[in-house]
This record gives sequence, C-alpha cells and structure tokens, in this order.
Amino acid sequence: MVSLSDPVPRRTAAGDLVFPGHVGTIYQASNAQYLGRTTPRNVLLLPNGRVLSERALSKVRGDGQGHAYVERELVRLGARVRRPREPGAAWLRQALSAAGVRSIVHGGNHRYAFRLGARRRLVAVGLSAEAYPNDWQHGPVAVHIGDMLDVPREMPSESVHSVVTSPPYWGLRDFDTRERWRSIASGRPPIAMG
Repeated sequence: MVSLSDPVPRRTAAGDLVFPGHVGTIYQASNAQYLGRTTPRNVLLLPNGRVLSERALSKVRGDGQGHAYVERELVRLGARVRRPREPGAAWLRQALSAAGVRSIVHGGNHRYAFRLGARRRLVAVGLSAEAYPNDWQHGPVAVHIGDMLDVPREMPSESVHSVVTSPPYWGLRDFDTRERWRSIASGRPPIAMG
C-alpha cells in the first residue's frame, strides 16, 4: 500500500495558513518504507487556499461531467459566466485570472510504502528505499511521553499535527518504544520493532 504526505503549506490569498503541510511522521512511526518524492509540479490554488485540481480543469476544457460545478465556483470567485458554445479552454484562461487563482511550485509529495499481508516480507517494492525526510517545516518535532489525559493540557492550542497513542494493555506487552520515538524526534530512521 502506498501513502502520500503533502509537505507544501497552503495559504489563502490573504496569507492565512489553511494547511500546514506534513512530511509523514505517522508513516515513519509505523515503519513505512520511504520511497522519495513524487514528480514536482505546479499547483493552482483558489483564493481560499484550496487546490484546483487538474481533473477539475480537464472537465471544463472538455465539457466533461461536472464542469458546471467548477464553472459556478470560478464565477462565484469573480470570473464571468461562460457564453453558450464558448470553448472551455478559452474561457478557462480568462476565468482563472479573474477568480484570483494562483500557481505555486510543488516539489512533490513524500511517498511511503507499507508491505501488507502474511507474506509481507516477501513483497518486492519497485522503488529504492531512501532515508526518511527530516526537513521539518514547523520547527523541531517534540515527542511528549506521559499520561494522555495530562500532557495535552500543557500544550499550546492548535500546536499538534499528529498524535500516536499505544495503551499499555495492563502490562501484558513491553513495546520498548521510548528509544524508537527519540530516534524519530532526532530525524534518524525509526528503530524497527519485531
């Protein structure tokens, strides 16, 4: 199974952060194999910071099913209404500018692979594994070890991007995770757990 994490923050046209981006810390903590980044590309953002997908654009260009919704959204943002029989591609070039759509350079998502099933150790992955990314965009990662009822009360509001918990199972298993989390927090690959 492949999972992607998007490290690129999204902001509104006014500069408000709507998506902080992430490097896939939870995938790293789950021992996923890091396979590098996807292809870099330009991404179109609406004024509210949402991505205007290539699929949505192709619906307008080709009058595909769902094009009317995309057109209504662009008109709501300031584009003029498309004239009857006006080619979608010609209208779209003007509409994007009028609606305040902007382009950002996206360096590619981080790609992680999980081997699943009883024979997962025998599954071949077609891409070479790489070191986990540690280009934390929001400062260092902080690992808080303690009681789940107490620790969050000590943290600033809206400061958490990921929470991983593991109940103690009444002492029936020793997961020995402290060194593993210290490894992740320092940017080193996590220690494999059997």
